[in-house]
Amino acid sequence: MASAVVLLLVLAIVPGSRMLRDFDSALLPYAAGTVFLAFGTAHRCTVWVREPPARRLLRQGLHALSSRANFRTAPTALPRPAAVSLGFQKFLGARSTARSTACRAAHQLAFRGRLLAALTTFPLTGGWFTSTASPGAGSGYGMRLWGLQILDSSSSGAVGRAMFHGLGLAAVLVIPGAGCFLRRRLRDRTAATGRRFARPPGGAQPS
Repeated sequence: MASAVVLLLVLAIVPGSRMLRDFDSALLPYAAGTVFLAFGTAHRCTVWVREPPARRLLRQGLHALSSRANFRTAPTALPRPAAVSLGFQKFLGARSTARSTACRAAHQLAFRGRLLAALTTFPLTGGWFTSTASPGAGSGYGMRLWGLQILDSSSSGAVGRAMFHGLGLAAVLVIPGAGCFLRRRLRDRTAATGRRFARPPGGAQPS
């Protein structure tokens, strides 16, 4: 399974970069790391699915997802939880009412920063997304996805600056979130493991 995922990713990189014409050789280590990440993720999922409860859960989930009856009766059953739980991460409040507003904001910043970094890094690494200077004078440039022109903008404009500094914007989001988590770990020892030890009924201290 993991080898098949790696093969599909490599096959996607080659035609996606127009037979490596848009592939940046300077990003080869990052491409290798992406392939290794895909292998590790697929292998871990394969190991997880081997367990009978996980396999049964996956089978039932795929059946519910592909059921036309479920889609007709509840067409928003999947998009709405995905937007609420994944997009806005409402599950954080359900997990604990004691979580502060700063902690929830840190989760939001870290999640959106990592998402922006992934959407920027992986297409660039595979050569799927490229930007080249536009013909003629000036600071214009063209952005291409799989060789197709999708945007022609100026590098001094708001859109151009945002696209050029995508990873910088991602870092601006991730660093405050990670800083809040680190501050909480240093101030609250129990937050480091997520466990709060209680005294046993016999009165002895936990080992």
